[in-house]
Amino acid sequence: MAGGLRERFSLDYLRPNEAFSTTRGTVGSRALDEAVIVYSQPILRILNDAPNKEMRAHDLVTKLNSDKTLQGLDYESLIPVINHLAILEFVSIAERDVMGNHLIRLLRTQ
Repeated sequence: MAGGLRERFSLDYLRPNEAFSTTRGTVGSRALDEAVIVYSQPILRILNDAPNKEMRAHDLVTKLNSDKTLQGLDYESLIPVINHLAILEFVSIAERDVMGNHLIRLLRTQ
């Protein structure tokens, strides 16, 4: 029944060019990816300098704050960025920790 209601009362006819909508979403997504990469350079640089190019999440937050690179950054703000970098294959979460102190491994810088 929900499908029938949607067909009867939908405003999809106002967006006849679905390709435009899809392309626009892709462009926005690409822009977000580029912004995450640009603003994550301090994270990537610290991981690049770390032994074996890996570091625990809590240590990474501490290092970012002590270097005054991203002062005021907390763990809750870092993890979504790390997850996005993992989707983009810049880092991997090599080991998940039940307390959230994941092992983050650098895969590439560019």
